[in-house]
Amino acid sequence: MTTADFDRHGRTHRLELTDQSVREWDATVLDAGAEDGIVLDRSAFYPGGGGQPPDEGVLLWGGVRTRIVGVRKGDDLALLPHEDDPIPPSAHPCAARWKTYAAPR
Repeated sequence: MTTADFDRHGRTHRLELTDQSVREWDATVLDAGAEDGIVLDRSAFYPGGGGQPPDEGVLLWGGVRTRIVGVRKGDDLALLPHEDDPIPPSAHPCAARWKTYAAPR
């Protein structure tokens, strides 16, 4: 395992592990589905753990907004969209913004 592997989860580069001040970033959608979630190439959304809840926020893509209501760790780091919001297509660029009500990491 290389040093670069420590800031990744599956295919996602986890920005919050090296810079906890990141609030907005650009990313590309790798996979997306209502049930499996949205996988980005880069993310600062914290998946929760140790009693701390996951981050929430929004993805902005093609003039559309998708609310992110949670994060799930599996083979990839999957962002969970609000059930009424549209899902961005794979390979689409997006901008992400997060908010959290949890204590600072």
